[in-house]
Order: sequence, then C-alpha cells, then structure tokens
Amino acid sequence: MDLKLKKDLFYGMLVSFLNLRIRKIKEQQVSVMKKPPSPDSGHVYVYYTRADRISDPCLLEQYRACLSPPEIRKADRYMKQSDRHLSLVSRALLRYLIAETTRQDPRSLNFSVNEHGKPFLAELPDMHFNLSHSHGVAVCALCRNAAVGVDVEDVGRHTDFSIAKRFFSSCEAALVSQAPEAEKRKLFFDIWTLKEAYIKAVGKGLSIPLNSFSFNVNETGIQITFRDTGRADPMWQFFQWRPEPGKIVAAAVRSASPIVFKHFGCVPFVGIAPNPLISRICLHAIGLEIESESIDRNRSNVYGLKKI
Repeated sequence: MDLKLKKDLFYGMLVSFLNLRIRKIKEQQVSVMKKPPSPDSGHVYVYYTRADRISDPCLLEQYRACLSPPEIRKADRYMKQSDRHLSLVSRALLRYLIAETTRQDPRSLNFSVNEHGKPFLAELPDMHFNLSHSHGVAVCALCRNAAVGVDVEDVGRHTDFSIAKRFFSSCEAALVSQAPEAEKRKLFFDIWTLKEAYIKAVGKGLSIPLNSFSFNVNETGIQITFRDTGRADPMWQFFQWRPEPGKIVAAAVRSASPIVFKHFGCVPFVGIAPNPLISRICLHAIGLEIESESIDRNRSNVYGLKKI
C-alpha cells in the first residue's frame, strides 16, 4: 500500500470519528444546558455572562435581531468596540431571560422607564429585573413581586479609595481608610457593590445619597442601616458572590419573606448551567469552548468563552 493511499485511509477514518464525536456532543448539549427557571416570589435568580468571550457570529447576529431600534442605536453610540459588544450582549441577555421565563417572543418585550430611569415592563407588572455590566461581563437578576437591584464590578480596576470619604457613610469610610492595604480593595468593593445594588433596587437613582445608609458585612450576614432613623430594615435582603477571581456581584431585594438567591452561568439563546457544572460539551458544538484555566473546581466559578 503506497503512502498516499495510507494517508487517504487515515484521514477518512479521522473524519468519520470527528463526525461521530460531533453528533454525540450535540446530543449531550441538550442535557447540559437548561432553560432558566421561572421566577417566583421566593427566589432571586442571578445570571452571569462573560460577554467578552462570546464571539460566535451566529449568536451575535441573533442578539442584534432581538433588540429594539433604540437599543441598537444606544449600543452603536459607544466609541469602543468592546463597549458596543457588551451593550449588545447585555440587552440580549435581559430579553432572553425574560422571554424564556414568560414564554414570549424576545422582540415583543416593550420596556418603559420610570422618572429616575429604571426600566420596567408594563405588561408584566409583577416581573422585576435589573441589569449590570462592567469590564466585559454582564449580570441580570430576576424575581417576582419584589423590586431587585444588582451590580457587578471588576475589583482589579484602578480605584481611588479616597472617594469613600465622599460617597460612603462616615463609619464605612473609616473602615476602608483604616483597613490594611491587603484588605482595603476587597472591603471597598464589598460596600460599593451593595450600595449600587440597593440604589438600583429602590429605583430612584442618585436622588438617594450614597452616604445616607451604611452596611455592616460580617460572618452572620449583611445588614443595612439608615442615617435618618439610625435603624436597620430587616426586610432588605442582600447577596454577594465572587463568580471568578477579580469579579464581585451584589444583589438586593426587599421582601417580608425569606429570599433564596440562586446564581447561574448563562449564554443568551443557548442556555444556563449551575457553576461550575457548565460543560465544555454544551458550547463546543456551537463553536465555543470553556477556557480550562478559568475553572476552579473547589469553588463556585464561572466559565470563560472563546471562539474555537
């Protein structure tokens, strides 16, 4: 048997093997990626998306097709391509999650805003949601019958910690100022994300001064206290999550009943998976894969996506 024939046979067998593998991957994809759960009054669902790792052209085309003309114009106004991309994926994430959990066409959702700019859906008054994005990641929180706020921050970004004197309460600013350098950054962003999440849940923007309330974060939980009354409000419930190194997420909701916070990784219009169980299999079939170095099996960590 000559060398050319051997090569032809080898490549033929390789192609057959790869085709079989792709079929198995697609079959397993359905069982790995799930649809988002329908929100209820006892849960807040928080979804985390690495927008900066999503580059599949078909997905991005689908994202753009589901957005409204004003959303597209807003995304296109950003000067940096990375900001345009993040805006596109973020809005697609919000539309995908609400549409999937309410069985609607994502293009049919008509968002309105209150006098302070917080979006809502008039046709779904009991559906509460909030969106945040920063440095290549997007986070969306959903719940029913209770206003919710969410914030995500990149803790590695350049930060002037002296702004705590301006925006934090006096006790919070003192804690940041007196903290050891190794702990200062963590403490600052713990407080900052909680403040942002609370402000966004209330929905009145910065008409509420950031230093008019303060947080006490310890092993027993997170408590908010208001300057005008000097009292805490136990109905406010908070959640913080570090989905991967360098990122922190905070969520806030006010409810008389205990709230369970659950978090997921999400690829809009593909599905969700509990972290870190999102599998390489489920994304490989659409031309995406998980970066193995971003996975920490010992803690709740989130996937990264990149084009194969």
